[in-house]
Amino acid sequence: MNNSLTIRQVAALTGLSVHTLRYYEQIGLLTSIDRNEHGHRCFTSEDVTWIEFINRLKATGMTLTNMLEIAELKRKGDPTLTARRILLEEHYSEVQKALMELQTNLHLLAEKITTYKELENRHALKQKLNEQPTDRSTE
Repeated sequence: MNNSLTIRQVAALTGLSVHTLRYYEQIGLLTSIDRNEHGHRCFTSEDVTWIEFINRLKATGMTLTNMLEIAELKRKGDPTLTARRILLEEHYSEVQKALMELQTNLHLLAEKITTYKELENRHALKQKLNEQPTDRSTE
């Protein structure tokens, strides 16, 4: 297995800790990780691609339970393609809803920032006007 990667290399590539990779294997999120003659894990590029996919699912808020379900369906092969697609479509909808909520909140923050900038400008102008000396010689 010349093109295999060690667990440390995979950790560096994926941003996951060695402990997390071992945990994912233990719970069944990663399977079929080969071992070398010394018993060390040997990851393939396909394994890394799967881990990167898992990372994306996690980053978008998918639960570990749902990720495990997708992993189990993947192990069962092509007859589960529709079930996997449906799970991903459901998650996609949830992510879209969350993005819309974030977009609304972001818009409200932008409006509040604009309001504060306007208030700051008014305050600065008011202070500037109060600081100007009055010319009493013309009185």
